[in-house]
Amino acid sequence: MRRYRLPFDGGSADHQTLLAGPIEFPIINYRQVSTCPYRYCYAVGQTDPPSTGLFDSLIEYDLDTESRTAWSEPGVYPSEPVFVARNRAPEPGEEATAEDDGVILSEMLDTRVDRSLLLVLDATSFAELARVTLPTVFPFGFHGQWYPDDELSHRTMP
Repeated sequence: MRRYRLPFDGGSADHQTLLAGPIEFPIINYRQVSTCPYRYCYAVGQTDPPSTGLFDSLIEYDLDTESRTAWSEPGVYPSEPVFVARNRAPEPGEEATAEDDGVILSEMLDTRVDRSLLLVLDATSFAELARVTLPTVFPFGFHGQWYPDDELSHRTMP
């Protein structure tokens, strides 16, 4: 994961590697810190060493301390994380809540029971708060996929 900085007065962009290794779908608390400095980033990644070539963990990265916290479970593969703030974005003049005050949601494929689930993590501690077993299997990598009405959906993973 790289951060690119574009100078307003022209010139070349510079970049900084924030997190090495394969990650995908990085997200921040956009409602609170969009276009502002931010500390926390959430993404999907791989365990070390990877269990497969697939993304098998959720990652919280603290840019200030350059530390990462991961959630993973054998045989469970997450989709992109979604940050949901506990409170609404502050109005001008109001004090903001902590940037990581909220939850992370991720739809996951549990290959052990051939079902999908919705996982809820506390964004601050990255502890599991809840999980809901969904009534069907969503294809692995559901993000960006669609199927015409005349075709049956199918799994994209063995």
